[in-house]
Formats: sequence, structure tokens, C-alpha cells
Amino acid sequence: EIVQRIQGGAFAAPESDMYPDYVDYNTHDRETSGLFKEQYEPKRRFTPSKYEKHKIAVIAAGLKSGRLKTRLQLADEKSKANDPEKSFVAAATSIWNDDDDSESLEKYRGAPILSAPKLDLPGHTESYRPPDEYLNIEDDEASNHQKTHETLRALGAYHPIVAERFERCLDLFLCPRGLKRRLNIDPDSLVPKLPSPIDLKPFPNSLSRSFQGHEAPILALSCSPDGQFLASVDDMAFLKIWEVGTARCVRTISISSQLGWLSERTDLASDIAWNPEQSHHIIAVAIKSGLIFVDASTARTEDDVALTHTLLQPPENNDEEESTEIAFWHSVKNVQDLLNIRLSAATRSIAWHAKGDYIVSTSPTASPSRQVIIHRLSRKVSQAPLKKSSASDSIQTARFHPDKPFLFVATKTTIKVFHLIQQTLVKVLPHTGCKWITDMDLHSSGDHVVIGGCDKKLVWLDLDLGSKPYKLLKYHEKALRSTRFHSRYPLLASAADDGHIFILHATVYSDLLKNPLIVPVHRFLRAHPPSSKNNHLGVLGLTFHPTQPWLFSAGADGIIHLYHNLL
Repeated sequence: EIVQRIQGGAFAAPESDMYPDYVDYNTHDRETSGLFKEQYEPKRRFTPSKYEKHKIAVIAAGLKSGRLKTRLQLADEKSKANDPEKSFVAAATSIWNDDDDSESLEKYRGAPILSAPKLDLPGHTESYRPPDEYLNIEDDEASNHQKTHETLRALGAYHPIVAERFERCLDLFLCPRGLKRRLNIDPDSLVPKLPSPIDLKPFPNSLSRSFQGHEAPILALSCSPDGQFLASVDDMAFLKIWEVGTARCVRTISISSQLGWLSERTDLASDIAWNPEQSHHIIAVAIKSGLIFVDASTARTEDDVALTHTLLQPPENNDEEESTEIAFWHSVKNVQDLLNIRLSAATRSIAWHAKGDYIVSTSPTASPSRQVIIHRLSRKVSQAPLKKSSASDSIQTARFHPDKPFLFVATKTTIKVFHLIQQTLVKVLPHTGCKWITDMDLHSSGDHVVIGGCDKKLVWLDLDLGSKPYKLLKYHEKALRSTRFHSRYPLLASAADDGHIFILHATVYSDLLKNPLIVPVHRFLRAHPPSSKNNHLGVLGLTFHPTQPWLFSAGADGIIHLYHNLL
């Protein structure tokens, strides 16, 4: 039988089904995938709606005052209104209610408008035993008091007492009344409870050493990625490289003499930034004609020396006429390892990308489409990503996002976030609270921005909460010059023209329901005192040590201070 079934083209077992029902094991149960959805809910969805809070408060106030009523109360009143017997009894009993009843008093409560009039104190005219000079008065008011009595008991009835008492009662009845409610609030309960600064260590709290050697105001500072060297640039374009451990000046470069400028001029440089990549020993300096890259000469291995030398080589097409209109890359004659980028306007600020290949420069005096330019060091190319910038609101500074392809651009009053790959505007923060933004820095998470302004304000912006500032601090006496986050420690520093430096503990939690903790922990008063010699300028630059809780500060007095956590 089995052989016959096989020869006939059937299965060997008779109970086997050649055409069973198809069961779709893979697609008959649909499952939603979270690959294309947001992994975390935005922080604003966890905060309660202010509109709903306002509506609930209005409804609760209406229920409390009796203006609004529930459905049960409305049904009860409707049933009472339809019953003529109950309405007649209620009207009859309201006639004999006492005026001092608490329910009747609630209806007449209101804001105090006028105080109740007080009776005048009795004078000699109303006395039952007036002096002799008041006995011969001829006016009508004193006609009833021209008699004297030895005792009060001998005095007869006072005729106008009924009219006076009626007028007094009438005044009290017509005078509006109000209740004064005094609030018993403990002042200590209004002050937020902050942790002790001792529990928030480490943070810089004492002066360790000073770096002296500049003859002009120091405009900016930048520390090497390993933290062993410090670079500074002053107003006369003198670049100095310091050794952090010994405060010794390792190298001095006169950028003005290298480029053939007059050494007596000022405002030649404005900003400095050390390349964050440890194998790239390059320092970028913002100058009046654009941007310049300098070899720091701190490389220790031959590979780093060769890589740095290769990056500072000019492009092959070094013809100015054939170069792009945005920027002109060229080398300086008779100077090795010095690369210059010529721009159409003076550069105000610069900032490296975290990988060390891209750098962004801002020029507020340039045309609107060329105020922000991104340069790529490996390919020697430049591009202007913002083609539709506003001419009325010039761009002050720009920063790269530490992880994402976002560019934060700060104008005078607003902050804009652009997506560099998609070439779109992601977010606008119009309500910064500053009239003129002077500096901006990003937290290492990329979700928090801190800005300083000429109106003495330090503004903390949380991108997850919305466009309004999370905290607005105003403790400086003059315009802020620099604000910096630490890359590893929860520290924030701010400096201003008043010469003061403030250190704040700034913890950002990974939990989206927790707001950042901002606690002032230390201050350095008059670290760089302003004077008429330096145009009443104080602290001009700040930077943190990349691996230690140390702070470098530079001022208009030409001195650099290093603050340690010694105490």
C-alpha cells in the first residue's frame, strides 16, 4: 500500500495532508516597532499645562464663591423653585432672619472703601457744667446748653439725641465694610533650601599662581587638550604659550610682525582656540583680517609633528583670483607652519568642532550671508551655511553641538539652532532676556545653553523646557564678558567688567523630570580690578582646565590667574 501511494504521487502516510491550511506565522499579528519613534518623551510633556491650571483655578474659585454650581445643586434648586409651598416658606422665614447671621454677612462682604465715621469728642459746648465764657453764646446750637448744672444727675433729657443716634446708625449702615485677612507666612519658608558648598566640592576656591608677560589687555585664553599648556592672545596680537605647571612662557609669537602689520596698532586679535584633537597641535587665532593657524610646537611624537605640518600646508590652488569669494587660504611668506585665512571682515569669535577638523568663525560687521563661515582644515575649504541672515540683527558668536550636527548661532537678542546636514532651522529661542548677547557656551550634554549679556544678566536656557529661560541671574555690576562650562565637572563660571568672577555648581541630571541644580559656591572679588588705565575693563576671558577643577582668568591688566581647589 505504501509503494502504491508513492507511485501514485501521494504521501506514504495516509493521515498526512498534502494541502494543509496556510497559517501566516510572521505577519498575521501586527506589532508596532519603536525604531522610527522618539526613544524618550520630551520633557515638556511631563510638565502640567499652564492653560489647564488656569481653567481649573477659575472653576475652583467659582465653586468656592458660589458663582458656579454642580449639577446636583442645580437640580436641587430647580426642584425647590417648582415647589410653591417651599418657596413661600423660604420667603417668609427670610423676613425674620437676624441681620447678624453669618450667611447674610457673607453677601455684604467686600473690599473696604471708606472707614466708618467717628463721633467728635465732646467740647465745652456740650458740657453740663461749661465755663462762664460759654454761657452767653447766642447761636442756636448752644441755646440748650446755656444753663449750668452742679451734677450730671440734675441734667434733663438731651432733646436731639434721637436724631444724632439715627444719623450715626445710618452712617454705620451705609458705610461699606470689609475683612482684613493677614497672612502668617514664615520668611524662612520662602527661601529655597540649597546644599552646603562644602558638600559640592571640588571647585576652584583659591589663587594658585599668576602668569605675567603681556603688555596689553589679554582678550582670550585656551588650554591644550592634555592640560599641560595654555595659550593667550592680547590686544596687540602677541600669542604666548605657557606651561601650566610652572607658569613659564614657553613661546612668544608676534602675529602682527609675522603678517607685516604695525606693532603700535590695537584691536588686532579678538579670540583664540586650541584644537581639541590631541594629535593636532594647532592654535587658531581670530584676527582683524580673518583667521590664522599656528603650530603650537608641543608635539612629542614624530607622527604628531608630521600630521600637524601637513595640516598647516597651503592648498595646491593658491591663486587669489581663482579662489572662492568667501575665504582665501594662503601661507605667509618666509614663515613656516603658519596658515592664514583671509576674510572680508574682522573675525570676532571662533570655535572648534569636537573632532578638530571644522572651525566656525563669526564676523558681525560682514554682510548678512557671510557673518558665519565654517572652515575645514583638512581640505582647506570654507563655506557660509547661512544664506538668509537678517541684516538688522548681527551675529555675535556661534558654537557646535558636541554630538549632533547642530550649529548654535547667537545674535544680539536671540539664539538659533541650525541642522547642518539638512540645511534647516531647527529651533529659535527669541526670549533670552538679554538686550545684547556677549558670550555663549554649551553644556557637554548639548541640551543646555548659558549666555551672558551687556545688561549684567546670566541666562540659563533649557532646550527641553521651551523657549523661555530656565534661570535668569543678575549678580554682576557691569556687562558680562565670558561664561564657561567645565567639560567634566559640574561647574559654571562667569566674569564681567566689574572684575569679579563667580563660580557656580551646575548639575544636569539625566532624569528628564529633574531640573538642573544651580548653586553659587565661590566668588573672586576684584580678581582683575578695572582702572582708567585699561578703559575700566575687568575680566575679559575665562577657560577651565580640561581634566582638573581649575580655572584660568585673563584681564585687561595683562595678567593671567590660575585658581585651584586648595581649601
